[in-house]
Amino acid sequence: MRRNQGVVACHPMKRFMKFVVVTLFVALSIGARAQVSPSTRHQVDSLKLRLKEKTSDYLKATTLGSLAGHYIDIDADSSALLIEDAAALCPLPEHDTALVRVYLNYAKALHAKRKKDQRYAYLLKAKSAMKTLSPPSKYRRAVYSELGDHYYSLQHGDSCLYYDLAVLDNSVDSLDMIIALKRVGVTYNNIGNTVKALESYLRALRLLDKFDNPAQKAGILNNAGVLYEDDGDNVRAEQYYKEALTIFREMKNARQITMVLTNLGIVYDHDNRPKEALACFAEAENLRKENNLLPSNPLHLNIGNSLMHSGRATEALERFRTAMEGFKRNDDNYGISLGYRHMGEALYDLGRYQEAEKTELLALTRARQQGDAEIIQQATFDLARIYGKTGQYKKAFEYQGNYLQMQDSLRGRDRRIKLGLLEKEYELAHKEDENNALARENEIRKIQSSAERTTRIALGTSLVFFVLLAAVTASGYYRTKAKNTQLSQQKSKIEQANLLITQQAQQLKDAADMKSRFFANVSHELRTPVTLVNGMLEMMQQGSPEGKSRDHLDIAVANSRRLQTLVNEVLDLAKPGTDQAVINKKQVTLLPLLNRIIYSFESLLVKKNIRLEVQVSALKDLQLPLDEDKFEKIINNLIYNAIKFNHEGGWIKVEGRFSASTERVIIEVSDSGIGIPESEQPYVFDRFYQSSATETKNGQGLGIGLSLVKELTLLHGGDVAVRSQLNEGSVFTVSLPTTQEAVSLQEKEDEDISAEAIQLFPGNYEKMPAILLVEDNAEMRYYLKEILGNAVTIHETVNGREALQWLKTNTPDLILSDVMMPEMDGYEFLHQLKSDAHLRGIPVVMLTARASEEDLLHGLRLGVDDYIVKPFNALELKIRIHNLLTNQLIRKQWQEKPVEPGELPPSPSTNDIFIKKVEQLVESRAADASLGVPDLAEHLALSERQLYRTTGSLTGMTPAQLIKEIRLKIAFKLLMNKKVTKVSALAAQVGFDNSAYFSQQFLARFGKKPVEFL
Repeated sequence: MRRNQGVVACHPMKRFMKFVVVTLFVALSIGARAQVSPSTRHQVDSLKLRLKEKTSDYLKATTLGSLAGHYIDIDADSSALLIEDAAALCPLPEHDTALVRVYLNYAKALHAKRKKDQRYAYLLKAKSAMKTLSPPSKYRRAVYSELGDHYYSLQHGDSCLYYDLAVLDNSVDSLDMIIALKRVGVTYNNIGNTVKALESYLRALRLLDKFDNPAQKAGILNNAGVLYEDDGDNVRAEQYYKEALTIFREMKNARQITMVLTNLGIVYDHDNRPKEALACFAEAENLRKENNLLPSNPLHLNIGNSLMHSGRATEALERFRTAMEGFKRNDDNYGISLGYRHMGEALYDLGRYQEAEKTELLALTRARQQGDAEIIQQATFDLARIYGKTGQYKKAFEYQGNYLQMQDSLRGRDRRIKLGLLEKEYELAHKEDENNALARENEIRKIQSSAERTTRIALGTSLVFFVLLAAVTASGYYRTKAKNTQLSQQKSKIEQANLLITQQAQQLKDAADMKSRFFANVSHELRTPVTLVNGMLEMMQQGSPEGKSRDHLDIAVANSRRLQTLVNEVLDLAKPGTDQAVINKKQVTLLPLLNRIIYSFESLLVKKNIRLEVQVSALKDLQLPLDEDKFEKIINNLIYNAIKFNHEGGWIKVEGRFSASTERVIIEVSDSGIGIPESEQPYVFDRFYQSSATETKNGQGLGIGLSLVKELTLLHGGDVAVRSQLNEGSVFTVSLPTTQEAVSLQEKEDEDISAEAIQLFPGNYEKMPAILLVEDNAEMRYYLKEILGNAVTIHETVNGREALQWLKTNTPDLILSDVMMPEMDGYEFLHQLKSDAHLRGIPVVMLTARASEEDLLHGLRLGVDDYIVKPFNALELKIRIHNLLTNQLIRKQWQEKPVEPGELPPSPSTNDIFIKKVEQLVESRAADASLGVPDLAEHLALSERQLYRTTGSLTGMTPAQLIKEIRLKIAFKLLMNKKVTKVSALAAQVGFDNSAYFSQQFLARFGKKPVEFL
């Protein structure tokens, strides 16, 4: 349920006076007719008296606004007239401050009277009126704050975030900024971005270090507790709540104490500590009574939950009913939905299934109207239980299937590793000795494992259902012994089964689609920071550091590149429907390679006080057909797991021997670790499988590593097995063949290829080329400017919508755009760009972490000129931009040449058709090295002169260059999708006779050698 954040968390900034605006004549004439309370009458009379005393239109307008607010319930029509008259007193731009105050405070008054639609209309008027107010402005901040609150109440997270960020931008002092950061943090948490939420809270805490404000600090600590509790990290949540509670107790702030006590009670309840939870709730309830605070409806719900967990369903039901009465009084739709769901749960526990069904259906209906996925999921599960209990199995199966599908889509919020890393910046947690790359693998594995378990459960349920169908059919046959009737029943049942199979297939398809979307987002989250780390380290390396600094930097660069490789492999392995890449073997002397791998763990073993025993001398002088890199991953993962699941003072043993009978090398990695239950050993090599035994080891699982070991071993023609005893240790055995029919030696690249020799930017521009950079990540924008800033002029925008606005008055030479951005993403931006006749000719380079073939094809279909996959290096980016700018320059030169007699210049409408025809010809004859300009001219029915002019004006290339460009793009796509294993074969496949020349041209075009993609 939504947390008790209140003033502690949500939107606690109402710090300006409540001015509300209206009309002079009406205000002086209404009072006598209206029926009002004595207190309201006194306020109205006071305002009317003040109105007579005011001499300036500004003061009259604000006083009329206040009168209008008091008349909302007395006479709505008159209230509206007063506002119009107040606005009429502010006709000039210098009156805009008063006009904003008029509309803003009237909107607040409407909000107090629960008139949401009218409130929103006047907030929009206030927003329109503040255009002349220079930011930052407290009135801008106030309007944005109210708009954010409005969208918060509607649960429109993205809109709420937009205005909360605007509040932050208009903060006028540190306290305003702290409060705004709290708002932003709450909103980020509500939309599921806990990393950004914690960033906001930590930023606010850093600001609070500069001055003493315990109330704000306690509020942020409470919010951080909410964040961790939502993420399932109850240990950290309890820590933050207790810190906040200590501060509020010292301040003797009863209201905030009750809120934090409620949140702390929820944590205890989640941890199955109902007694402690009820103690917290009881103290909170007593404090509210002692301090004359209004009863808390969420508190009643939470007490009810703890009573349920204590087996006191009757008392819990009464609490839920009390909460429901309060929610209905307050017209709280979310609370009403939640109340119905909890009442249904209590009624189920009491065996009152009919009442439970009706109540849960009410909860489900309301939750669907509000779009609240969590309540929909919970109510669906409860209804499945009810129907199962009452024998309505068809409905039970239907609701269970819906629940499983929703459960699959709502998982994946375990971001504790990232949150822990953020905490280190503020020193709120101890440094954890964990390999970050494998930690991310664990994170991905947990989520995917859950999804696959869901699939297995769903399939198992289907099987049970078919067994039940068969039993029902057989029973009907023996009861009736009427063949025709029995056949009719079978037909009906089969039709129902087919319907269920179709539904189940759709659910599985939806789950697969969800996984694909998830991995697209994961790619973006991982590849962007890896790009930044690699790029910055390489730039530092180019600065020619000396001595130890050089050594340290070389180590950092090497390991950052290794991290990049690991990230790519994890994502490739984890993507649904993706198989591991093929391998490139060569004859390798095994013993030196194996020793190097084993002893690279020596420092880690010493640090963890684990004894290492190595017995591999029997492998001396033995050669194997291996892919060295992938063999290293096999052994690395086995040794790392042995360390990770071992204990201090334990041991690890690596043995190697040759089996003459099977002609195989046997490598065993054994340990004294926690072991694996026998029942789970058959599954440890499954992708994303997590053994229950590993939960005792700081929540770690076996991870994606063992799946990788299995796949890479099989690709070598070998096998891997495990033997284990729980709490005694494990033995992993890898066997590899010593021979193969044909060993594919890795091709040697031409050593003379020099990337540095390539000129990065065309030197014949009349002025410095202008690049429009469209990227929402500030760090990535900084990195790109560092790479390109000295050679081009860069204009920055943060999303596609802002870029299109800039392009209305400017024309760059090239556009560099990210794909995944807020408001308008790169694809939509590209679509609108290519739909505009004036903009479609500007070259566009897309930067993306989404490297699937589908994404590449989507970008190409929309007309992208080049596609760079993160992580990338500086040279790669520079070469791509150099090529496009050069082509753009040549294209302009061709277009400026006079048209000779008898020639017609190509029209814009024929551009796409022309390029498509060229691509079709080259793609159909890609492997034909003899394909040349005459063939292309004949295919297009043009003279060679016309062909040169057309290709030059449309692409900036000669016909031969265009053919080569298409060949290279085909090669790039094959490499990106792991469709080739050797450079020579790839070169021949795209029409190059010489693989060294192909590599040279590929490097000049894409900034990387083709071998780097293998």
